[in-house]
Amino acid sequence: MWFYLLLSDKTAIFVSVKQPVNDITEVLRGLSAQIESMQKTIDINHKGDFYVVATKDVSHFYYRDSALSLYDFSQNNYILELSIDDCEKLLDNNMFFRVNRQCIVNINSIKK
Repeated sequence: MWFYLLLSDKTAIFVSVKQPVNDITEVLRGLSAQIESMQKTIDINHKGDFYVVATKDVSHFYYRDSALSLYDFSQNNYILELSIDDCEKLLDNNMFFRVNRQCIVNINSIKK
């Protein structure tokens, strides 16, 4: 059985339920927990200053020269102290897509 939950006009979650569902509230509680666990902001220490960037403002992440960089839609660039694998685990997979070993892209930044 599949459930489709529309979070906003651009974000939706598909959920597969393997066992019969007697009470839809159980499914909704599980979805709520999944949504709450998603990272909504990223804390950045950049040149001694601390910033908080909303994940919706992130264009992409790029791993190069043993460092992970965050690029926002204004093309500001910040170095993160995370591996690309750990970063991927924190992000909403309905909003971000890992295109290769080095890059995670926000689907809203894809033009074609």
